[in-house]
Formats: sequence, C-alpha cells, structure tokens
Amino acid sequence: MIIASSPIVADDLDFVWEVEHVLQIGYDMREPYFISVGEKLYFFFFKAGTNPIEFSPDNVYRMQKEESGWSEPEPTAEPGEVMWQFTEENGTQFVSSYFGEHYTIDLGSIVQHFNKSIDGINWEAADPENVISYTGGISEIGFAFDLEGNLFGVGRNEDGDSSGWGSRTFRADKHFLGKWEWYSERSDPNIYESVRMFRHADEIYLIARTDPTGTFYIERNESLPESLHHLIDLGAYSTRPHGVALWRMDKLEGTFDKLLDLPGCGDTAFPSIIRISASKFIVANYSSPLSRCEDWSWFQGQVSPLGTGIYFAEIEFS
Repeated sequence: MIIASSPIVADDLDFVWEVEHVLQIGYDMREPYFISVGEKLYFFFFKAGTNPIEFSPDNVYRMQKEESGWSEPEPTAEPGEVMWQFTEENGTQFVSSYFGEHYTIDLGSIVQHFNKSIDGINWEAADPENVISYTGGISEIGFAFDLEGNLFGVGRNEDGDSSGWGSRTFRADKHFLGKWEWYSERSDPNIYESVRMFRHADEIYLIARTDPTGTFYIERNESLPESLHHLIDLGAYSTRPHGVALWRMDKLEGTFDKLLDLPGCGDTAFPSIIRISASKFIVANYSSPLSRCEDWSWFQGQVSPLGTGIYFAEIEFS
C-alpha cells in the first residue's frame, strides 16, 4: 500500500551528474541511463538523427566515470539498437532492447532482445535458446522479476501486430527468460508508453504515461484500412491530455490496477526509478511546466516554447 507520494526538488539530492557534451550540434541524445556495477558507474545513451519528426537511432554509446572525469563514448550493442530498461537482479544486469522500423503506419517489424551482463560491458542473451523474444509492433518493454526470479513485463504495442494495438503483458519462467508467454492473444487497447517496472516486496509495479480520457486503440468501421485506422488513433491520442501514474500488476491475470498519479502533464514521462531504502523510491520524469500544463494535450506540450523540466517524486510503501 502506498502511504506517501510527495514531490521533492533537485536541491534535495546530494549528488551531481556531470556528463560531457559528446554529440555533434543538432543531434539528439535519447534514453540516457546510469548503471552501477560494483565500484564502477556507467552512462548509456543512444544518438539519434537531426530530423525532429523521424525516429532514427544511430548507436548506443557507453561512458565510464573515472577519477579524471568521464571516458570517451564507446559504441555498444548493435547499430540501430535501442536499450530501453536496465535492471539489476542478484548481481546481474539485465536490459530490454529493440531495433527495427518504428513509428510506421503498417504493422510493425520490431525485433526484441533480452540480454544480461555481469560487468556492464559485455552483453549476451539472457536465454541462449531464445535470443529473439518477439518480432512485431512492440517497442519499449518494461520488466521486473519476482522473488523467485521469474520475469514479468509489458510492451508498448504502438505499431501493431496480429494482436492489434495498445499494449501486451507477458511472463517468462526463470529458466527461459527469453521465451515470453503472452497473457492474451489480443492487445489491451490501453497503451502504456514510456513504461518502466520495478518490484517492492513480491509485488510488481508499473510507471508510465496515462491516457485518462481515451484508449489508444478505438473500435471503428471495419471497412477502414488498418493503416488509416492507425493514423486516426495516433492523431486522436496526440490531441488528448496525458499524465504519469503508478500501477500494481496482477501477476495471475496480467492486468494493472492504477494506484495514484505522479507529477507530469503535457509532454511528459520517461520515468527513472531509484530505490533508496527498503520501502522508499525516488521517481524522476520530465514534464511540461506543472503550473501550466494540467489541461494541455501531448501535442501542445511538444510544441510549447516553455519546454520541459525534470520533476522528482518520493514514493513510500507501508
């Protein structure tokens, strides 16, 4: 049970992130992630292109914090691959990653991998018998382990597959982490975007972007071509207001129960989650100005000259 969720300000944090500017001017740096392995701290990000309306990942880069500062960025993963969520479990780093054509009007052809590493540098398939866990319209995968080591996850099925559009939840046995078993043959019409998951006690939780006034997939005239149906849904989604929230996963049914809203509106989400005690977590996500964006659509947040800021919230469980 949640007993508190209070905003905090950046001045409350007793650390400073110093990351050198390593990209050519005009290029986009996306999906930044810090991971610590033993005494070493690594920073991951991927370099995208210069066209603001295209999704064109170049490569994932890794930097290491050294006594003299940050090392030069080194390419890691495959060209075009995007590492989405990192999680440490029993001394091993795990990461969900994807590559392939994204944000299309046709059904997706995105390839999903689930990899692991002991040192944060060398990565391999978590399940050698199932190197490719999925191919279709799912891009971002949030995941967490239960106390027995079994895997639970949810995917953002924005590009669509044979199950439809929206989101899909899955589980995997601890001995076959790359063999994902879907809870349903049909996608949930609700989409969980910018999804990240974590465990507290033996419960699995999800933080993602909300869509309080609609569902991503909306039933329409069956005579509409799939591509046109998808474009209409994308347009409608972009004109609705969105926020950020916390859900608890029902591990038997693969469904989610919303618990509370977190700070965020307009252009918002991409949360990061840090555990700071047995029952307390800090969540950081970006948002349009909280004092102004309560009723803004996602598109309004995207084009607003006011930009976005990073907001921190503290979540405590009883």
